[in-house]
Amino acid sequence: MSTAIKRRDYKYHPLKGLKRPPKPTKPFKTKPPSLSELNSYLQKRRNASAPGTNRIPYLVWKKCPRTTQLLHEVICGIWRTAAIPMSWRTGETILISKEENTSDPSCFRPITLKNSSGNLGMGILAQRTINYLTNNNYIDQSIQKGFMEKISGCVEHTEALTEMLQDAKKNGKPIVTTWLDLQNAYGTVPHNLVQFALEWYHVPDHIRKIIFKYYDELFIRVKTTDWTTDWIQCTIGVFQGCPLSCILFLAVFNLCLDLLDQFNHLGYCTSGSDIISSAKAYADDLTLIARSPESCQELVDTMNIFLKWTRTMKAKPSKCRSHAMKKVVPNAEQKQQGHKTQYVAYDPGLEIDGEQIAYIHSQPMRFLGKMIYNDLKDNNIRDLVKTKLSEMLQKTDTSQLSGIMKLWIYNNAIVPKMTWEFTIYNFPITYITSLEAICTKYLKQWARISRCTTTSALYRSRKHYGLQLKKLTTSVKCMQVTKYHLNKHSRDGSTQTLYRKCMESKKSKARWNGMKELEQKERHLILNEMARGQTDRAGLGYKRNQKLIRDMSHQEHRKCLTGLVKDVDEEDMLVYLYGCAKQGQWLKWESAMQVDTSWKKLLYIWTPELLSFHINAIHDQLPSPANLKLWGKTNLGLCQLCHHRHCTLFHILNGCSYSLQSGRYNWRHDQTLRAIASGLAPYIVEANQKRFNTSETLDFTSTIAFRTADGTTYRNPVLPLPKTEPTNILKKASDWIFLMDEEHKQIVFPPEITETAKRPDITIFSRKQRSYHRRAYSSYGGESGKCIC
Repeated sequence: MSTAIKRRDYKYHPLKGLKRPPKPTKPFKTKPPSLSELNSYLQKRRNASAPGTNRIPYLVWKKCPRTTQLLHEVICGIWRTAAIPMSWRTGETILISKEENTSDPSCFRPITLKNSSGNLGMGILAQRTINYLTNNNYIDQSIQKGFMEKISGCVEHTEALTEMLQDAKKNGKPIVTTWLDLQNAYGTVPHNLVQFALEWYHVPDHIRKIIFKYYDELFIRVKTTDWTTDWIQCTIGVFQGCPLSCILFLAVFNLCLDLLDQFNHLGYCTSGSDIISSAKAYADDLTLIARSPESCQELVDTMNIFLKWTRTMKAKPSKCRSHAMKKVVPNAEQKQQGHKTQYVAYDPGLEIDGEQIAYIHSQPMRFLGKMIYNDLKDNNIRDLVKTKLSEMLQKTDTSQLSGIMKLWIYNNAIVPKMTWEFTIYNFPITYITSLEAICTKYLKQWARISRCTTTSALYRSRKHYGLQLKKLTTSVKCMQVTKYHLNKHSRDGSTQTLYRKCMESKKSKARWNGMKELEQKERHLILNEMARGQTDRAGLGYKRNQKLIRDMSHQEHRKCLTGLVKDVDEEDMLVYLYGCAKQGQWLKWESAMQVDTSWKKLLYIWTPELLSFHINAIHDQLPSPANLKLWGKTNLGLCQLCHHRHCTLFHILNGCSYSLQSGRYNWRHDQTLRAIASGLAPYIVEANQKRFNTSETLDFTSTIAFRTADGTTYRNPVLPLPKTEPTNILKKASDWIFLMDEEHKQIVFPPEITETAKRPDITIFSRKQRSYHRRAYSSYGGESGKCIC
C-alpha cells in the first residue's frame, strides 16, 4: 500500500476484457455555472447540514443573495482558471463508529466536513458529471443505484433481489448469491485511477484538470471532543462528505461493473421475462447473482482481478456472505424410503482472494437494510419487529412522563422508527393488526380512556373529534403504496418490467398486498378526478384549483395516493360508528364547536384528566350510574338526586329535575352575570345621579368684523350651536333601568319595547330616550330579525 501511495504518477492500462464505451452523444456542459443554476442547487441543500472549518452554513448563502452573487463570481473564476483555493481543499474529519469495538480505527467511518462554499462549487460539478455519465449510458442505472437522483436505490434493489429469490424458490430453479464488501472502499481509491476513469469515459480535459487540481493537495484533520490532530495530506482516497467524491467513486467502481458485464449471461433469469441479472450495486455494496456456484465463483474471480488491478483496493472476506438454493431430487432408493423432492439451501463454497466466503446459515445477511435468512422466510423478522416495537412502548410506559407526552412520543418517535421495516418487508395485514392491538393497549392507558371506548377515538382526525394518532395499519398501507409506486414509476425499465410481472401474479390473490392497494387507489384517484365536484359548504360554484393527474409530479402523485389511503381508512372508521347507537351519537353534532386538540394545546395547556374527560364524554363512556350498571360495577343505575331509573350522561348534564330546581345547571351562568352586573352598576348609578340639558347653546362670537361701504361696523353675531353629543351612551339619560335575569329572580321584558317570550340576560333601557317616530314602522321589518337588545 505504501509503495502504491508514493507512486501517484502510476499509469493505468485497460484490463483485458474491458471495452471502452463509445463517444458521448450528449456532451459535457463545460461552461461556468449560471447564477440560477447555483441558486437551484443551493435550495436543495439542507439547512441543518454541519458547516466546515469556516463555520458558515448553507443558510447564510440562502438568506444573503448579494453574498451568493459574489460566490458565483468566485466559482466562475475557478471554473475558468482551474485554480482551487485552499479553503476548498481542507476539511475536518469526524469518526463515526460502525461497531461496538472502538479500539480498531477500521471500525470507524470517517466523515469529512468541508466549507459550504466549496461544497456548492464542487456540488455543481458533481451534478453535471453524474448527468453526463447517466445520459450517455456510461453508468447502467439498472445495476448501479447509489447516489442517483430521483432513484430509490435501496428499495428497488432489495425488492428486485427478493423477487428473484422468491421466483427461484417457487419454480425450483437454482440460484447462487454472494454479497461482497470492500475494505475502506472510499479511502483506497488512487487519485490517478480517478483520472483514468474520467478519461476512459471521455470527460473533457478541462474538467479533468479542475478535478486534478482539486485532489492534488487535499488536507484534513481529525477532530474529536477531546483532541484534534495536525493537518494531514491525503494522497489517496476520496472524501466521504464531499459531493464530488461520491460521483468520482462511482466512475471508478463502474469500471468493475463494465468488466462484469461480459459475464451477464451467467446471471439469473426471472421466470416469465427476459431480464437477466448478474450484479446489483449500491455504491460499493456489490451483490453477484448466478445460476450455479461455478458461475458465481467466476464472477467473484473477475471482481478480485479488478481489485488487484487497482493496486490499493481490497475485499473484506470477513464481511462477505454467500447463499445458494437448489432442488434436490431423491434417487430410487431414497424414494422407496419416503424421501420427496425438496428445495433446500446449501453452502456454495465460494472464495475470494484465497479466503472462504461465509455462508448465511443461522446468521442472516443484511442487504441494504433488509435481513435475508437462508430459508427466505420472515418469521424471525416478525419476532424481531414485534420485540423492537414492544420494547419501545414498554420503555415509554415506564418513564415518568405524563400520558399526553407518551402519546406524543408514540406519534413522533416510535412509529417513525418502524418506518423502514414496514416499508422494506411485505408483512401481511393480519400481522400488522396484531401489532396495532399492542399499541392500542398502551395508547388507551396513556390517554386514560375507558376500555370500552372505540379505538377510532385515538386514530380519527381532529375534525372528527379524534386525537389523530398514527394508525399502524394505515401507516403500513401508505408505506407499501409508496414503495410500489417508486418501483412502478422508476427510471429503470427493468424495475418497471419486474413490477408488472409481479402484479400479474398477485392481482388475483385474495390476500391484501401493496401492489393491489396501489392499483386500487390509482383507479380511485382517476374516478375522483372524473367526478370532481363541490363537496364542502363553500359558495355555489366555488372550486379549488387542483392539479390534474397528468400534470402532477411523481412526488405529488404519491402524496395524493397516500392521502387517499388515509381518507378511506377514516371513512371505514366512521361507517363503523354509524352502527354504534351509543358511541356514534357525536356524528349528529353538526353545529358543535370544534375543540383545539393540537399537540401545542395538549402538551402545554391541557391536563391528562381533561383529555380523558374530553374523549370519554364524546363517546358517552364516563362512569355514569347507567354505564356502571352496564359494565357490571353496580346493580342500580338510579340518579342519586332525583332517583331517575336510568341516569345517563345526558341526564346528568341536562335532564335532572333536582339539578334544575336547585339551580345547579344555571349556577355558573348566574355567577357570570353577577360579575358583569357588579361592573356595570356603578356606571348606571353615576349616570342616574347627573342631570344633562341637551338644549343648551354655545355663544360663538365670530372673529371676523364686517363693515359696510360707509364704514359702519356690524356686531359679532351670537350663534346658538348644540353641544357635542357625549360619546358615552349612559350620559344621554338619567333614568336608566337595569334588569338582570337570574334563576330565582325572573324578570319580564318591558312590553313598551317589544312583546317577546325571550329572556335576555341583561337589559338596560331608558323611557325618556326613544327613537324618532318617523319611518319607525317601515324600519321595523328590516330590524325585526335582529337581536332585541
